[in-house]
Amino acid sequence: MSPRTSGFSETTPYQPNSPYAATIFAELKPWGERKKAGHGAAELAARLNKMGAGVKEANVFFFNPPPIPGIGTAGGFEFILEDRGGGDIEKFAAVLGDFLSAANRRPELSRVFTQFNTRTPQIEFVLDRE
Repeated sequence: MSPRTSGFSETTPYQPNSPYAATIFAELKPWGERKKAGHGAAELAARLNKMGAGVKEANVFFFNPPPIPGIGTAGGFEFILEDRGGGDIEKFAAVLGDFLSAANRRPELSRVFTQFNTRTPQIEFVLDRE
């Protein structure tokens, strides 16, 4: 266990319609046991986000829970970007990347992201039941 954490708790996916998503809570040790600079929750989340950025097969995000349970720290919206022409997946990924970059430059938006990832393996099973 880290000198900053006292335990971890895994829950069901935060998005019930996504079997590839999960939420894990890290319980920090009391303030008195985390006296060094950089051991606060925000600093830990920032460091972990840098580490998570190195995971190419997944989108990893660390953030603090709301100070009042039930009242979120972020509101938002969800959208679906589609390629209805059946084009190249890499071109779609580039367009999506440009879209997200533009969205994240807007002052009223932050942490705009997608779970789409061209590096996630796709496996197709064909069962012959005869």
